[in-house]
Amino acid sequence: MTEEIDNELFPPLFKRYFETVINKKLYGTGISASFIPFLIEIGYTNGISLKDLTERVNIDKSLTTRVVKSLIEKNLAENTSSCKREYSVRLTEDGKILRTLAISAIKEFHIVLTEDLTEEETAVMRTVTEKIRKKINDYSRNERNE
Repeated sequence: MTEEIDNELFPPLFKRYFETVINKKLYGTGISASFIPFLIEIGYTNGISLKDLTERVNIDKSLTTRVVKSLIEKNLAENTSSCKREYSVRLTEDGKILRTLAISAIKEFHIVLTEDLTEEETAVMRTVTEKIRKKINDYSRNERNE
């Protein structure tokens, strides 16, 4: 029974550890770990709609809207759309700098987390993680289409 509980608790434990480590790296920037997926995805484009960002981050539209508004207020992103009711979000120079910091923090976190794994264990972890990611994306896509 303990093993089952440990396995069930792993995702929240992982999330808490990730947020603790990343938030220490982001201290003083005005953002937390929850902003990182948005910064990363916006940074891949030169203007992304809220709909596309919502799908890429795999989160509900209302949360996407709140985070984007916050990023704009913090001068980390801007809406370059000429229409007030539409968004074409891109990062400002400050946003690009913070995105680079966030990616660096994630890489450091990954190194610390996997430093005791063998190459084979790391490869297995990547394979399992990709399968889980695909399952979550498929589930989320089906939820949005219902």
